[in-house]
Amino acid sequence: MKKIFISGSISIKILPEKVVKILDRIIREKFSVLVGDAKGVDLAIQKYFKQKNYKNVSVVTVCKKPRNLADKEFKIIIIKVSKNMETKRKLYMQKDIWMAKNADYLLVIWDGKSKGSFSNIINGIRYKKHIMVYLMPEKRFLTKEELNERKIKEIYMKYVGYSLRELYSVY
Repeated sequence: MKKIFISGSISIKILPEKVVKILDRIIREKFSVLVGDAKGVDLAIQKYFKQKNYKNVSVVTVCKKPRNLADKEFKIIIIKVSKNMETKRKLYMQKDIWMAKNADYLLVIWDGKSKGSFSNIINGIRYKKHIMVYLMPEKRFLTKEELNERKIKEIYMKYVGYSLRELYSVY
């Protein structure tokens, strides 16, 4: 069974129509969905699948229970990680890394600024996964030619305003 990790920026609360069409295709093709438990895109994805009564969804968390759970019938996967991380962001990144490694495909809905989404895209590229990235500010999916580390870093710098040196200290 094909497995897809869907993620995105916390700042995005409403799914674009182009993304919804992909979600409907995921339902038609009976993908197994991995999604996190954050607000923003994670919760919007969960709500969409609940609305469509699609149950082949696993909500992945590093907490004792998901921070956000739209449907009690979704499967819950708790990733055991060291709680001694310096920041919560690093803690939550562990579940994203697990999902990226365990998925065949990645779909990322990105505001161009989110460090978590940036990391998910880079990990997907490094793990040689099939990736689709919807860039919210430009209201479009990135092309296959744009799905490389150099171009993703350029897009991130454009929206965040980092210099190249600052960027490498982030990732």
